[in-house]
Amino acid sequence: TRGQQNEENLRTGEKTLARFEGYTVRAGERVISGIENLPAKARTTLELLQEPTARNQGELVWRLGLLLGAANMVLLGIGLSATNPRRASNWNLLFALMTFAIYYNVINLSQAWVAGGKIGMGSALVLAHGGAFVISLGLLWWRDNGNRRGRWRARLAGGVAPA
Repeated sequence: TRGQQNEENLRTGEKTLARFEGYTVRAGERVISGIENLPAKARTTLELLQEPTARNQGELVWRLGLLLGAANMVLLGIGLSATNPRRASNWNLLFALMTFAIYYNVINLSQAWVAGGKIGMGSALVLAHGGAFVISLGLLWWRDNGNRRGRWRARLAGGVAPA
C-alpha cells in the first residue's frame, strides 16, 4: 500500500515527511504457526484428548480435577454443616478452609506429576479424588451413624440412651 508518514521532533520543531510504496509491520522474530505450538492451557479439551501427550494429559487431569474437586467439596460441606447451631465453635469452617487449600494443592500437584510422566492420568484421578470421595463419605457416615455406638453401649450398661 502506498502512503506517507509525518514526524515532528518535539525538541527542535523539525518536521519530516516520508513517502513510501509499501509498508509492513513485523512483530517479533519468530512466527507461531497453528495449533501445534499452543500451550496446553490454551487448547480445547477435545484437542487435548486427540493428542494424548504427557503435558496434555496433565492439563486434562487439572480440568477434570476441578470438576471432581467441586463435587467432593460439596459432599464434604454437607458433612461439615451438620452441627449444633447453639455451639459457638468455628472448627468446621476452619477444617473446610484447610481442606480446600490442601485439596487444591493436590490437584495442582497431580497435574505436575502427570505432565512430568511420574504417574498416569487414571492413577492421579483415582488417588486424589477417590481418596477425597472416600473421606467425604466417611464424614457423612460418621455424622449419621457416629452416635449409635454410644447408644449401644448405654443399652448394654442398662442405662437409657438419649433419643
